Amino acid sequence: MSVRKKIHDPIAAQLTSMETFTMVDMWKAQLTPSKNSFKAGFPAAFISIGNIAWEDGINNAKEGSVTVNVYLFFDKYGDTFETAVDKEESFSIMETMEAASEKIHWLEDEVFSEITQTAEVDLTERYGRPAYMLSFSTLVYKQIKPTVHVY
Repeated sequence: MSVRKKIHDPIAAQLTSMETFTMVDMWKAQLTPSKNSFKAGFPAAFISIGNIAWEDGINNAKEGSVTVNVYLFFDKYGDTFETAVDKEESFSIMETMEAASEKIHWLEDEVFSEITQTAEVDLTERYGRPAYMLSFSTLVYKQIKPTVHVY
């Protein structure tokens, strides 16, 4: 099974278990700044598994470092000034982000070590809606079965 799938599935399961997101999916640029035609609903979460920098280990083992980005998109345009009637609802976005981070942080599996959060980026301006990227890093492992060459 693909290392990327083995990373994706436990993260997706954790996000789905929150029962908050209308969709949890692999990131395939479903939302783009140039067109606002996403129909699945909000909030939505997408998992992007970046480049894996592999290094050779012993006994045909490989170890790699990878960054996993989780994109969170919301459809709320509430106010947060002191007397706003929807202030608490608007701030609930922050609570959802924090809960998602906690669900993913420290996850581990047979093919990856403990995931740790490394960044949180506000992408609201870029996407024209409340949007955030949570970044995590981990080490991944796989065993290869190389073809033996005899000279």
